[in-house]
Amino acid sequence: MAFAKIRPKGGTTNQWNTANTVLGERELGFEYSDQGLGKGPVNLKLGDGAHGWNDLPYAINTAAILAELAAIKTDLANILSGQSNVMTNKDVDYTPAIGDVTDQEE
Repeated sequence: MAFAKIRPKGGTTNQWNTANTVLGERELGFEYSDQGLGKGPVNLKLGDGAHGWNDLPYAINTAAILAELAAIKTDLANILSGQSNVMTNKDVDYTPAIGDVTDQEE
């Protein structure tokens, strides 16, 4: 089997926004911090062959993903510490009701 090397386009946030490049259909474009590759979040857009970079939605937006994970972490910490309004198992009454299936004789 022959293998091909794929090299997507990449540039800083400023470079992409200034150039507003039109990526080909299914062409990948990686956006990294203006401080350089490996020094911040990396985002991904997927081209449609018609719209410039600034008009394409992010296929992967790591900053948004990290913000969501931080919110989940906070929510989980609140649940575990009892500082949440979310109902937990301790709030549920597991006592069988009279006439429940567990009380039926076979």
